[in-house]
Amino acid sequence: MDFLTLSIIFIGLFGILFCSVYIINLILPVSLEDIKYKSIDGLRGYLAFFVFLHHSYIWYFFLHGNAWEEPKSNLFNQFGQTSVLYFFMITSFLFTRKLIEAKDQINWKRLFLSRFLRIFPMYFVSILTLLCIVAYESDFTINDKISHIIRDTFKWLNFTISGAPNLNNVNNTYLINAGVAWSLPFEWMFYFLLPILALGFKIKPSKKVRTITLVVLIYMILENKPNLKLFLPFASGIVAALLYDYKNRFQNYSQSISLIILVLSVVSVIFFNHGKDFIPVLISTIIFIFITFGNSFFGILHWPISRKLGQITYSIYLVHGIILFIAFNYIIGIVEVSKFSVFNYWKTIAICIFPILFLCQVCYLYIEVPFIKMTEKIMARNSIK
Repeated sequence: MDFLTLSIIFIGLFGILFCSVYIINLILPVSLEDIKYKSIDGLRGYLAFFVFLHHSYIWYFFLHGNAWEEPKSNLFNQFGQTSVLYFFMITSFLFTRKLIEAKDQINWKRLFLSRFLRIFPMYFVSILTLLCIVAYESDFTINDKISHIIRDTFKWLNFTISGAPNLNNVNNTYLINAGVAWSLPFEWMFYFLLPILALGFKIKPSKKVRTITLVVLIYMILENKPNLKLFLPFASGIVAALLYDYKNRFQNYSQSISLIILVLSVVSVIFFNHGKDFIPVLISTIIFIFITFGNSFFGILHWPISRKLGQITYSIYLVHGIILFIAFNYIIGIVEVSKFSVFNYWKTIAICIFPILFLCQVCYLYIEVPFIKMTEKIMARNSIK
């Protein structure tokens, strides 16, 4: 794509994004809470939207006979890679701050219960949808051993810690949700690392907690065989959390820092295709530290519309790939989409934005929020201290 075409496409996509968020919040309003890290709240939604653009770009070339692979475009590849790395930094930052600010012993049962109820319900719904699509793709016939189907389904339900195999011999099952589940094992590995990190903040988990979490962590590492390079962003989040108390020294330089963020982002995209290499991660770390300090990037991250988008981030991340798969395969048709010009293809992607966001708003309100609130009810009912 030439620069002019790309500019027109982006203006159109972001225009539709903002209009969609506004209209959806008129239909299904979500109130904004007065939270501590507003800039991070505003950042999340854009990260999820960038991942959506990343997979949309990959789909275009896949539909035209290429492999499902990382984009050669620096911009669109970093839309995916760097955005996910920022998600890792956010997780690391928020939970490291919990350790730093903890005055008493961390209630580990509450922490892990809250994480499970925050992550699993919406993930389960997304995997249940994936299973329904697999059944449809299989003409509702069993094409594999029942034991294999059960085993492979469990691997998907287990956050793909043990991999994301084809289900019922449906080739490339991961295409149904664009393979987004790959990042969740890293999130869980970090959670189970927290009791060990807590020791560095003079918090001493019980021997039972340390033993259980260490055993689970070792199991996940052996099963997943993760790329250790992808733990760098978690280290970045820890650094940002340690530096957070120095944020006041930068309060008077908001516009200058926003400009620095813009320049660093442009430099990273121009010179690097991979967001997970050391120098791009270093650049992202500097940007992230400024954002944790409260920089709103010329005010954009503090806009109510940005924060409302940020609230439905998790659903966007899990659902967008499924909607694209359904749109291309069952609504428009693979053959028809493959004939689209670049402009018509991105017009189709633009049309998908509203239904994706609307569905995600529904999921947030009626799946995510009820389970988020369930943690304290369960703790109180079972008198877990």
